[in-house]
Amino acid sequence: METRVDTLEAVIQTLLTSRIKYERQFKKLNAETEIRLKKLVEKQEAIDNEIKNLHNELDNVRIRTSRRLTKRLRNQTEIKWQDLSPRIRKVENAVNKIAKELELSDLISVKAEPMKYAHDEIDKKIITLLLQKKVMTSTQIAQEIQSDRHTVGKRLLRIYKESNNAGEKWLEFNPAQKNGHYRAWWVLS
Repeated sequence: METRVDTLEAVIQTLLTSRIKYERQFKKLNAETEIRLKKLVEKQEAIDNEIKNLHNELDNVRIRTSRRLTKRLRNQTEIKWQDLSPRIRKVENAVNKIAKELELSDLISVKAEPMKYAHDEIDKKIITLLLQKKVMTSTQIAQEIQSDRHTVGKRLLRIYKESNNAGEKWLEFNPAQKNGHYRAWWVLS
């Protein structure tokens, strides 16, 4: 029995030693793994910082390039405009001189085409009446074409604005009394 106990004690002793040995190896491996993991994390952080720096540098390059291009374009357009300005003035002066010499100022001025501002039949009727009579109020036009005074007024205002925006001043509204007409639309000759 003693030998058996001694054998068991020897086995237990070997198991404990091997356990301690394995625990030491495990702790050593665990410590090495933690060190490697820390190094990998540090490397990853360094790579991330490098990527951020590269992104910032790229953004700075884009901004500088954009500023340079904008500046160059501004300079080029200013130079082109400066080159063209005297030429344009020379052409304008030459055209004005020729027009004065030949008395073609009437031919150079653009004549208005009132009918191009008519969008439908009512507009055509309004414009035709005004061209025939030269001066009418909104109420008179409405009675002639059998329509509402407000509709006629709105259409005349639209036609007036469109023609003025196009640079053709052939129609005018005068809210004051003029030649016996009060708040009337006038066709300019």
